[in-house]
Amino acid sequence: MVMRCLLISLLLLSSLLSAKITPETEGMEATFRSDGTFLTASPTYIFDRVFGEGGLHSASEVWSPDFIANRLLVNRYSVLPSWQVQEPGIWLKTGNEVGDMIYQDLITLDDDRPENRNPTLEAGFRSVSFHGFWATARYFQVDHFSSAALKNNKRAVGSADYAFFGANLPAFSTAYGGLGYSGDLLEFSLLAGREYLWLFGESGRWIPALISPRVESRIHYRSLDFSLIYEDIEYKNVELEESGTRKEWSGSLYFPYTNCCKTARLEAGGGINFRFVNDKGDTYFGLKNDRVFWTFMQMKWLPQENFSVGGHFGMNENDWLVKDSIEIDLKTSLSSNLLFGFQNLLGSRLNPMGESYEFFNGDTIALSAEGFLQLYKIYAQAEHGWSPFKVGIQTSIWLEKGAETFDTTGFEKVNDNIWYRYGSISRINSWLTGLMGELTLSYEFNDLFLAKARGGVEQIWGKEERFEVEPSEAWLALEANWTIKKTLLISHSWHYRSAARWNLRRPDPFEIRGDWFWNASFSQLFPKQGLTLTGTLLHVLSDTFIEVPNGNKNRTRFICSVKKAF
Repeated sequence: MVMRCLLISLLLLSSLLSAKITPETEGMEATFRSDGTFLTASPTYIFDRVFGEGGLHSASEVWSPDFIANRLLVNRYSVLPSWQVQEPGIWLKTGNEVGDMIYQDLITLDDDRPENRNPTLEAGFRSVSFHGFWATARYFQVDHFSSAALKNNKRAVGSADYAFFGANLPAFSTAYGGLGYSGDLLEFSLLAGREYLWLFGESGRWIPALISPRVESRIHYRSLDFSLIYEDIEYKNVELEESGTRKEWSGSLYFPYTNCCKTARLEAGGGINFRFVNDKGDTYFGLKNDRVFWTFMQMKWLPQENFSVGGHFGMNENDWLVKDSIEIDLKTSLSSNLLFGFQNLLGSRLNPMGESYEFFNGDTIALSAEGFLQLYKIYAQAEHGWSPFKVGIQTSIWLEKGAETFDTTGFEKVNDNIWYRYGSISRINSWLTGLMGELTLSYEFNDLFLAKARGGVEQIWGKEERFEVEPSEAWLALEANWTIKKTLLISHSWHYRSAARWNLRRPDPFEIRGDWFWNASFSQLFPKQGLTLTGTLLHVLSDTFIEVPNGNKNRTRFICSVKKAF
């Protein structure tokens, strides 16, 4: 009986890592992940390094065909602000950073009550299709992570209300609407809108950008994806009496994987990315030759059922990038699996589509470096199940030379919390080594309960003072999902992430201490009415502190939403 109680207690504290916990909006899942180093400055700037990926860089810094539909903000990819068309329905969402424990509002005096925190707001709809045609509109902004830099940012925009609603200077405030068509062979959409956006430069500055209008068109026909985006961007800093404009055209022509040579064992695809800019005045960023093209190919080859080769290659007149892998997948039985692989990443720049320069107080920060990166990784994964239990283990070792870093030539102190830096992107021209291990335990009971406990450790050897970020060395995730009568969904997660450190953003290293945090989400479904009600608590029980230099505090927050599906 005691062992049974202990087992039940463990399961109640564990869960599935892909739990249905709802973030503030899509693309913000990294704010409650612990399986690596995820450090949030705002919704539009997150250092996202998954354990086992190898290397020191953030995943969003690396160009990939998988990111081709994402937003490019300076030299990083971001899902936010997302213009992905939602499923048919109408929805409302709101939430707030929790100032303190809620019950204190009832027991403290007026003068001692916790200050009201920043909200998140969203409303939108997408109509049902009429002969394939539909309409959509959406307004959303996330004020969370906006308080630490608020005073400094207000000096930049002056008295202007830099958002559709409120005066918190949210990281983004977006509204758009448009029309589309969905058919068997053809899908297209045309959206237009306006947005307020804060960009985070390598200098450490938050730079306001008003995009009005922004027009985005996407077409999918058979095996072809085409996108074309126009942005009319205004930059303005009232305090420095600077202003500038950028008119930018960008997009892609993409052929996803298709069968080649009349065989299912070989698939290939490819395409082109492009950007054209016309800058006038103080735009703060620059693109070499005011344009960039990027042609790329990708391939999957399965010479044997359990042996695969894949990767992608891209190049233009200035840069090149190669990422490929070889995998052997050995399914020893229905309940066991072994996977061995080798992967490398070679290139002159992590993101050749990004900006070339940042302009700061008369100085030019180069956002690319001479030479090239080489990263090699060997990995192995094993999994075995004894229904309803499953255990998994994975390990990897990686070597990297030429990792991108920052060569700091000077600092400027704005206040006690804000520092700017001068210099340029450079490389660590010595070998770095990393060794990582991860253990997974999971339990599944029909469709009613699903749980997983995961933990990992990593050790890195190299000249640490040159790392932009020294990643976390250990993490733990205990998470669970319940489904009650098929209409009540309960998810929760309990996480620990060890300390991390930024080395090059201030004269002294910026320490991010390790911490525990808890997330929980509750969804009630009303199938007959097509309604879903969701309430979510994020980053509970943890300390409130800044995770990125010049970033904003990651606080406890509550979000609730209602959606009616059509």
